[in-house]
Amino acid sequence: MVGMDEIKKIAELCKIDFDDLKEFSKDFGDIVNHVKVIAKVQPSGEQPSDFALGYADLRDDKLESSLSRKDALANAQSEDSDVYFSVPKTVKR
Repeated sequence: MVGMDEIKKIAELCKIDFDDLKEFSKDFGDIVNHVKVIAKVQPSGEQPSDFALGYADLRDDKLESSLSRKDALANAQSEDSDVYFSVPKTVKR
């Protein structure tokens, strides 16, 4: 079971406020227990694998020429930027 101090620390790190910390603690503990059960399940005849995709699903790497810096930044929003892309801010603090 995950203790209240650990849950408070996780919530602080994630910048999450909970109305009812005791209720969340119970729900979080249930989730952790379900994950433990799932981790123990091993389909019959299957070997454990840390790799989610089969190797056949991957393409072969091919060396190809890349864009020049000028071509890569041709559609950049800022004309004075010749080093990076400027994107809208996505995280509010």
